Amino acid sequence: MQYQDEEAELICARFPHLNECNCEVPTKQALADIQLVEVHDGIFMGPFQSGFKTKDLIDMGITHILDVSCKSYTTREQFFKYLHLPIQDTTGEDVRKHFRITNRFIRSAINNGGRILIQSVNGKSRAPTFILAFLIESEKHKLKDGLAMIRRFVPEVEPNEGFMQQLAEYDLELL
Repeated sequence: MQYQDEEAELICARFPHLNECNCEVPTKQALADIQLVEVHDGIFMGPFQSGFKTKDLIDMGITHILDVSCKSYTTREQFFKYLHLPIQDTTGEDVRKHFRITNRFIRSAINNGGRILIQSVNGKSRAPTFILAFLIESEKHKLKDGLAMIRRFVPEVEPNEGFMQQLAEYDLELL
């Protein structure tokens, strides 16, 4: 399906059927301010609003979106393949149980010539957690090296303490 800039005049990209935008960050501002960041070959990271930038995502070759934001929004399934996981950004959340499926989803996107956007609420804790799990498992990166690599692109990345503990255990397990 060809993108025809259908969303150029949307008032709310999160819920296009609405005549007003009540989002924390209004659509026009979010779409103007958000930059998609490629943190590894074919892997992009951003806040959940980054999924609204349909034209930019298509132009960048994004084919898959891993959404771990716990926020509902109107998806663009005619353009992207989605995996939605309702992950809370709390230290008690068991993210490790999702690593196998998220790693498989990321690998599938890349191995099929696509690119993937991994989005969470702010793109600072949940999204990098799943990128790190992929780098540990698929690329054999050490946790600290993967974190340093992502921070070169997004210095404020800081997975919560519980996520870091689970990633450290995952890293040790895969040694």
